[in-house]
Amino acid sequence: MDETLKPKTYNGDIAKLPRALAHLRDERVWVCWRWFWNGKKWTKPPYRAGDPERYASTSDPATWGTYEEAVAQALAGKADGIGFAVKGRDIGGIDLDHCRDPLTMEIEPWADDYVRRFPGTYLEATVSGTGLRILGASELSLASKFKLKHGNGAAVELFSNSTHYLTLSCNEIGICCLLPPIGDKMKALAAELGAPPIVPELDFVTDSNKIEKPPVLDFTPSDVKSEKGPDQPWSFAEETRLRSALAAIPTDEHVLAEKFGHAHDTWVKIGRAIERLDWGERGFSIFRDWSAQNAKEFDEMGLRTQWASFNRNRNAREKPTTVATIYLYAIKCGWNGDSGEVVTDQDTDDELVIVGADEEKIRAVDWLWLGRFARGKFGLIAGLPDMGKGQIAAFIVAALTNAVEFPCGEGAAPQGNVIWFNAEDSANDTVIPRLIAAGADLRRVKFVNGARIGGKSKTFSLVTDLELLRKAITRIGNVVAVIVDPVSAYVGVGKVDGRSASDVRGMLTPMKNMAEELHIAVIGIGHFNKKDDVKSALLRVSDSIAWVAAARHVYAVVDDPENKECKLFVKAKNNLARDTKALRYGMGVKTVGHDPKLGVDINAPYIVWHSQHVEITANEAMEAATGKTAKREAREFLLDRLEAGPVKYDDIVDEAKQQGIAMATLRRAKKDLQVKPWKERGKVDGSWFWELPARKSTCTP
Repeated sequence: MDETLKPKTYNGDIAKLPRALAHLRDERVWVCWRWFWNGKKWTKPPYRAGDPERYASTSDPATWGTYEEAVAQALAGKADGIGFAVKGRDIGGIDLDHCRDPLTMEIEPWADDYVRRFPGTYLEATVSGTGLRILGASELSLASKFKLKHGNGAAVELFSNSTHYLTLSCNEIGICCLLPPIGDKMKALAAELGAPPIVPELDFVTDSNKIEKPPVLDFTPSDVKSEKGPDQPWSFAEETRLRSALAAIPTDEHVLAEKFGHAHDTWVKIGRAIERLDWGERGFSIFRDWSAQNAKEFDEMGLRTQWASFNRNRNAREKPTTVATIYLYAIKCGWNGDSGEVVTDQDTDDELVIVGADEEKIRAVDWLWLGRFARGKFGLIAGLPDMGKGQIAAFIVAALTNAVEFPCGEGAAPQGNVIWFNAEDSANDTVIPRLIAAGADLRRVKFVNGARIGGKSKTFSLVTDLELLRKAITRIGNVVAVIVDPVSAYVGVGKVDGRSASDVRGMLTPMKNMAEELHIAVIGIGHFNKKDDVKSALLRVSDSIAWVAAARHVYAVVDDPENKECKLFVKAKNNLARDTKALRYGMGVKTVGHDPKLGVDINAPYIVWHSQHVEITANEAMEAATGKTAKREAREFLLDRLEAGPVKYDDIVDEAKQQGIAMATLRRAKKDLQVKPWKERGKVDGSWFWELPARKSTCTP
């Protein structure tokens, strides 16, 4: 291979900035780069985004440009890619060099170990295609490189607020919406790799290619932070309170103008107040969710641009707008505090309402299905199509409306009404027959066919129409559960990106709050994603881990590896109870009525629960069901090898080793198959044999 040939560039869609780095779009930190042969190797020096014929300095902001300029140069062929300066960005990361095959995309095990140590971070394949880059939030000042004993140039490089620039491929692996803090983990990793306590800053790095020696940082990350103004730390309670207040403030421009004099000014003040909290992408999602209620005027791209301007002009105002302004607006709109207290500020005379922990009464979890689904919580049932999710939902409804007992002696449920959102199956010929077959009381089941707003019918949306559900629950009375089948059908067209953690979290949080306030269980039916190579049940639920994070209980329906005729209802997650055992079930069919028009009986499937629990986890079941587990392979090996009769133990061990079967796995398979070991008699050095239990030895004892 001729090393002087220009390397291939592995860029993704550089014109679409990854969500986790979207906050850099409006900052002048961008450069472009192109491959350069320095006589020994290919390097990637930075060039000015506005003038790609001139070098950029990694320490001089005057040589940096805009994101749009950098992308334009690359798309015009004047550069090979884009990058941004790390200096003062509060961004840290880890480069893993020479750990990835650019063609097969396979990652070396040593690099995969490092990736797993930084979950939830932004991860991308580098522009060379042979490396990985991990990015997160960090206030450290750090730069150091360590060569590893894996050959082929393998190395780990750490950087944080250092005078580097990073080439950005936009070849994201996984999905990250907000850079998580990784400073402490980076510090620990640096110490583990042997870095000194204080690490001097290095030259800028483009996948470990150094070009020039820059000057020392002329300001520290703490200087940058002080310019941002006062922060208010995020917490679940603070976000809940803020969303509650925003829910009381209308987004219709005419109503806003009537209440506050000028609609746009009010909207801008609310946006500035939220941005000033310094919650990053989380704050933006709150502002977006509130703004999106005005569907006629909503423009997410324009909203993103406006949000960036709030950040740039944060310190330009003599008297900045704070979150207290939002609470004041909410009170004027009739908000009484609900679960959110009014915050003290110089613009108001209101007080912070505080309740001591010693004043609150503790309470036990109120179970709907003992140990599995609780009232006041959000739960999920997920799996592939045709696994019986709908029938399980029908069974749960029967248990809630007609005292049908849960399997394996798990008791009965409190009786009440159930609201059912059904988007995929017809109620008349599918869902209602299933309910009858399961034994439900149809008088207590209410279907939601849509919403009516302003006299016009529309599909119900969990984003915009949650208050309508609240009213319906109050009107019906004694509602113990809401079934949403499937939950992904009710997120609103164009409102929520199901792959975005911030989008999903912003949609689910108000629903969770409502469930807790009204003391009802919300059970969503979900589908597995297409990542069939993933054996973790939690990672198979939908396209964002945020669904799983929001749910207190997650149950998977998977094939039973021990019985092809059955399925398993198995816990993938349960934050509120012990490790509940799995349930095995099959399908039965009942005649539930007769259609006189068609002259046929109406048959419907129903769940037939087995009487004994199953000792298995969701991940074990999913892996075992594929037939590729080590134990399954060992079982098949033994069955095949012993089918013709007894075989010497030594021969079995040798052949098992050749097929990569570990001895411990072989012994477990032997125990499962009840293989009988025996030794030749009458010989001094008699051999040991293994034999299937159904066969009798014909050898002379």
